[in-house]
Amino acid sequence: MSWKSKVIFVSLSFASFVILGGVYSWSVLKGHAEATLDLTAFQGNLPFMLFLLFYSLFMPVGGYLQRYLGINSVFLLGTLMVVSGYLIASFSGNFVGLLVGYGVLTGSGVGLCYNVPLTIVARSFERGRGAISGLILAGFGISPLISAPLFRFLINTFGFFAVFRIYGFISLLILGSTYLAYFSLFRGLRNATESARIDDSTGKANSPLSEKFFILYVLFFLSTTIGLMFIGITSQIGGEIVGLSLGTTTSLITIFALFNAFGRVVAGVLLDKMGGRAVLSLFYTLHAIALLLGIFLNRGQTLIFIFSMAVIWMNFGAWLAIAPFLTRKLFGEKRFGENYGLMFTAYGLGAIFGNFISGFLKDSLGSYKLVFVPALVLTLMGFVLSTRFFRTTEVSRPMAETYSSLD
Repeated sequence: MSWKSKVIFVSLSFASFVILGGVYSWSVLKGHAEATLDLTAFQGNLPFMLFLLFYSLFMPVGGYLQRYLGINSVFLLGTLMVVSGYLIASFSGNFVGLLVGYGVLTGSGVGLCYNVPLTIVARSFERGRGAISGLILAGFGISPLISAPLFRFLINTFGFFAVFRIYGFISLLILGSTYLAYFSLFRGLRNATESARIDDSTGKANSPLSEKFFILYVLFFLSTTIGLMFIGITSQIGGEIVGLSLGTTTSLITIFALFNAFGRVVAGVLLDKMGGRAVLSLFYTLHAIALLLGIFLNRGQTLIFIFSMAVIWMNFGAWLAIAPFLTRKLFGEKRFGENYGLMFTAYGLGAIFGNFISGFLKDSLGSYKLVFVPALVLTLMGFVLSTRFFRTTEVSRPMAETYSSLD
């Protein structure tokens, strides 16, 4: 592949992930959805929950379909589902249409599209796979930098349901352009195992049904439960508890998105330098401090709010780098797509459980303030379970050699 083709691929893939990551700005839409459709807090979480559930479920489906349809066809199918979902949500004008269109269709489409550029990197790039994948994935994490203020502007200018219609057309433009580029550059490519170098020197004896896989699955589930719970209600916490305006919380979400992307990079570097046990201990400690401060958060404590949310968003991003790395380390590269696809279903379960907790507490007690308590309990559970994980694996040592073999 020529240098020019690589630049086109990375640029369009990054732009596509920015568009696909708009779900991380749901907290900007949530309040308007509740006001427009007269929803409870729990009902306001449902579109977000369904989106993340179907996104996680269709990740492994997309990897499976690539073997039979080819990557371009899978990306096209995902694009059509994303756009159709946004349009159905917009033109329906009701809650059911929002659930089916945005939650089910768009979420499923994002899951199909997500794996395609990563497959291309594994198949077509001999060097720098880790760096290129990380750059593309960062687009998903920083999406709220663009989507949060865009959603706010569109709501104020055109109304709540018009947001989905306009964002759907923007998605069609960006994802459609990316599909045309993929079709031109990678015609006939099916999956990463066709001719890419596969290093399966690690994890051969480990099974996805083993205790190691189960513990890592639970750790990922606990982390995504906390992260997605707070991502979905960040704006509401800032407004209800701290007393910030919607404009201020929307601006802060763009900053938190940077911490989300930053966490993915930092986790990778620290895993290389410090080893898994030290890295997870560090992140769990920071998480516990942030949540403990959140329990005592009161009106006007803007700096504490910023610190707590920044750490929570960063830790969530970090786990989206930690989980695939440890999956590959433990179970090898040969069936990495299938293994991580199974592991990623923890993300969907975390979305449901986390948003159920926050919605239930809000509807029952009238405030989001107490969501910090169960989140702290889950964090402590994760820390204890991680000690068990490292007693049964060899991933607590520094991983520089493994990192270099995966690039």
